[in-house]
Amino acid sequence: MKRSLILVAAITAILVVSLVVHAQDTYGALHGKVLDQEGKPLEGATARAEELANHYLAEAKTKKNGEYSMSGLRQGRYKVMLIVNGRIAMTIGEKDAEAIFVSSDRDEPANFDLRKVPASALASAPLAPVVDPNKGKSKAEIEAEKKNKDEMRSAFTTGLAALKAQNYDEAVKQLQVASQKDATQPAVFGNLGVAYLMSKKYNEAIEAFRKSIALNPSDAAVHASLGSALLQTGKLDEAQQEAQEVAKLDPALAGTLYFNMGAALSNSGKTK
Repeated sequence: MKRSLILVAAITAILVVSLVVHAQDTYGALHGKVLDQEGKPLEGATARAEELANHYLAEAKTKKNGEYSMSGLRQGRYKVMLIVNGRIAMTIGEKDAEAIFVSSDRDEPANFDLRKVPASALASAPLAPVVDPNKGKSKAEIEAEKKNKDEMRSAFTTGLAALKAQNYDEAVKQLQVASQKDATQPAVFGNLGVAYLMSKKYNEAIEAFRKSIALNPSDAAVHASLGSALLQTGKLDEAQQEAQEVAKLDPALAGTLYFNMGAALSNSGKTK
């Protein structure tokens, strides 16, 4: 029994270290290439990315080779609109089958091929609204938003440093502040879950991990760490569900979690 508990603890540590490395940054990136109706690179088109939960916006122009890129994007699910001559020529990411999830360790692709759009549809495409993120806001509101964003980043960075230094109480404190400043960042809740998990506050860890997953369902490391926290509370069936989700997203990491589950089952006497 003691050996099984040691295995569970050791592998839990591996999983949470994976999460800390995986989710250090709260921002991600998008890139893509645009082809015109003749299949040639299209220069000067606008790619506009919109985060679907909170409607954060970002834009980039295509270069001579038809390529564009955006960085510093908040994590979450996005749609990307291609704007040509002021009209929305194509949109991707609205349907579940083509969902675009931006996360800290990935530069997501979003490519456009105008050969797929009939010329008549392009001519009648809807006009793209003019975007001004500060429209209607006072100078004081703009400055307050910047201050809040800076404070969130500072608390997040300090919390990560405390987490790496194994000062878990301070990590929880700082990451809680970061989550209060911006409750839309999955990496904040993911690392808060790690701090709770390493503090053996398993129910709090489960809650934090689930908030992270709600914001970014495609993060295998968070699913794995949630599974580990569930194991620690004896919720083996729920842990198995998380392991199955990890298997879809990252088979190698799933192997670690399944091994952890085996140790827990052996310890509980539930193996056949």
